[in-house]
Amino acid sequence: MASEIEYRLAIVGPTNNVEVHGREGLRYCLRVAPTARSGLLGKQLALDLVDSHGQSALQIHRTRRQPFARYSLIRADEEIGIVSCARLLQHKYLVALATGPEWTIRMPLFSAHFAATADSEKSVRIQMLKENLWAVLLGAGQDSPALLGSLGLVFRARWTSS
Repeated sequence: MASEIEYRLAIVGPTNNVEVHGREGLRYCLRVAPTARSGLLGKQLALDLVDSHGQSALQIHRTRRQPFARYSLIRADEEIGIVSCARLLQHKYLVALATGPEWTIRMPLFSAHFAATADSEKSVRIQMLKENLWAVLLGAGQDSPALLGSLGLVFRARWTSS
């Protein structure tokens, strides 16, 4: 790609927050929402994607855990996308955004190079730099909070095996 934008996604802290860093510094932080609670069927996971000013850009709620995890992306009380695990070993995820293409994220086991491809022939290149740090190269105009939040969610889900 001629004009790629690089981001670094890092999992930090005891609660496994995902920090998204761009050229200008911290862009977003994906953290466990204060509304996350435990229920009869286990923890109801809720994540909040906040920008560098602390404003919520996106909420993520786990709607199904077994056999394949499924998450809803919510902005202003409206579902704008779905992230779902497509394989039992958590190496393939599908991201369906309401305002964009459908993405397939492939994370082969025992590999440091991953990719996300869209049905519209767009692609994202991902490289694992350390066990909790990824470099993500996006094309111009692909750096939406929904896509960055989805990537952070996938890395966090695989990291915590949830």
